[in-house]
Amino acid sequence: MEDKTLNINVPKNELGAISNIKANFPSLAERSVVGVFVASNYKANKKYLKTFLEGMLAGFFVAIGYYVALYGASKFADAGVQTVLIGAMFPVAILLITFVGGSLFTTNCLGFTNACVKDVKFNKFFKNLAICYGGNIVGSLVVFLILLAMGVLVPYLKDSNGNNAYTDHGAFTQLAADFTLKKIGELGTALRTGESISAGLVIGTFFSNFFSGIICNVFVCVTLYITFSTKNIAAVVIMLWLTIFVFVISGTPHCVANLILFFCNISQSLVVSSGMDSANILAQSGQTFLPVETPYLFLGVNIIPSILGNFIGGGILIPGIVYLIYKDKIQKISKELSSESIADSAKELVSKLHSSIAL
Repeated sequence: MEDKTLNINVPKNELGAISNIKANFPSLAERSVVGVFVASNYKANKKYLKTFLEGMLAGFFVAIGYYVALYGASKFADAGVQTVLIGAMFPVAILLITFVGGSLFTTNCLGFTNACVKDVKFNKFFKNLAICYGGNIVGSLVVFLILLAMGVLVPYLKDSNGNNAYTDHGAFTQLAADFTLKKIGELGTALRTGESISAGLVIGTFFSNFFSGIICNVFVCVTLYITFSTKNIAAVVIMLWLTIFVFVISGTPHCVANLILFFCNISQSLVVSSGMDSANILAQSGQTFLPVETPYLFLGVNIIPSILGNFIGGGILIPGIVYLIYKDKIQKISKELSSESIADSAKELVSKLHSSIAL
């Protein structure tokens, strides 16, 4: 009779260490470092289709989280209250990814350490990272299309007399437009006031978002360390929520979260270019409409620099410092994970490390 037992080649000494965590992982930090390194190995060696689908799922959750946060906050007029509410609601997206599944470009950047110690080939790491971000884009696009079909992105409709009538979604589109302009700093101010846009202003905004993107992924990538630091689910939820709350209210650019704003400002810009009398609309309600060129500028001075900044923050800065601190431990684990069985070994190790939390 055929033996259908699944044989997984897992280093026995490492599993032995994990089964006796208190003796071998004296601190939560050391436990989290081991978990992140092994998880990053597993992620970098996933099949491309699975990476894409997980990226799509994460992009979907993040876009939904951003929409819900903006829509809820749009019910309040005070800007301070709006910021706090968005910060309080958006972490739900990260919690969904943690417990349901999905992969974000930002946290997958942590695998750069694995490539540097030659556990993963550089070309495979970067391919997986690019495919993951492609999935993030598609997931966000799906949410955008759903919102478009719902009519949420249409602030005005023609009434029976042919006039532009303000809809219930106007407050949301107003806040989305305001957030879009805030995300591009002084360039957004120039677009709002109709001032001329200089090359210096564009370059300055680019580098501002680049460096802000580094700070952004310092906050975001540590959520993976938090996930593996303890088996206490309540502690994980609280720490994840607090960390993402701080990231959101800081206003730093996240290359996945801002995708939904990018798609939404394409929609709003098309409203202006479609021939609607935006001047009359503005006069009637004070609604902010984005100029036609806004999506291109947003892509160039927000999305692209945030991709670069996010990678440096989550792929080089934090994991680089962590590697220097725990170099011996990481090198030991690296040697014990054989290249032939790395995917299965990593999966089993992660399961043992944190069986209560989804990878």
